[in-house]
Amino acid sequence: MNQQTRTPDSTLTKDIFLRSHVVELDSKEPGASTYDEPKWPEYALVFDTETTLDPREQALLFGFYRVCRLQGGAYQCVEEGILHADGLSADQIDAISRFVKSSGSEVVGSDYDERIHVYSRSEFIERVFFDAIKTKSLIVAFNAPWP
Repeated sequence: MNQQTRTPDSTLTKDIFLRSHVVELDSKEPGASTYDEPKWPEYALVFDTETTLDPREQALLFGFYRVCRLQGGAYQCVEEGILHADGLSADQIDAISRFVKSSGSEVVGSDYDERIHVYSRSEFIERVFFDAIKTKSLIVAFNAPWP
């Protein structure tokens, strides 16, 4: 009798990759979208702030904001102002006030309030930021790590 000697199993393992094409047997009509929001919201709130230098804190010092309205395919400034930290010193608030008195507004026309508004952080949040959220405005914030 011829007997074969068997060596230990040295199988080779390889990955295989399969690609398949699925055909849906009972195709359904695609659902109609109920999304009716405009591509661009009517208003945009844009603000940029300056903070303390400490990277662990980055507390708000002051910032500038603009409320813009979509007119003729472009956003136009309809309100602008300055926001500052709630605990800013009287000297720092005075410096902001002097800047406001010496600067002109860049609001697009007399149909809108042409003053440069000055708000503390908490006033800005209540009067401007929450209003932007309620009206579904586009919100663009630069350097806004402060609480």
